[in-house]
Amino acid sequence: ESNAAVREAILDGRLLDALDRLAVEGSSDLIKQNAKELRSLVLRTKVIIDPDLTVDGKPVPAAYSPSLNAVIFRPTEITDEDIIHEVTHAATMRVMSMPDSDLTDRQRNAKKELEAIFKQVSKTRRWWKSTA
Repeated sequence: ESNAAVREAILDGRLLDALDRLAVEGSSDLIKQNAKELRSLVLRTKVIIDPDLTVDGKPVPAAYSPSLNAVIFRPTEITDEDIIHEVTHAATMRVMSMPDSDLTDRQRNAKKELEAIFKQVSKTRRWWKSTA
């Protein structure tokens, strides 16, 4: 579970404040590092609170909606890990849509790796469909 200030920030829709707090008071060094690194990539990401949040009909504590560019949380199940997990989805979508010239070397390399994975998965999916 997140500390009270982080939880309050999320419940108020203040994602950047939550990340700022996690960067200092996160539950682990990994949480702190990720909060710092992801912040600049989610400046326009919204927060939605949904007590009845489900994905594929199953209750989940958190999710990311690419169509809304929003991280969604159940109000009683907010954790540092879920915040970072969902914000990572948002940041990844942002990086994937940015021109390479606007990315750091590290981001450009990550984008290329993800594009290669996607291409391979697409080929495999087409192959399976053609053999069915």
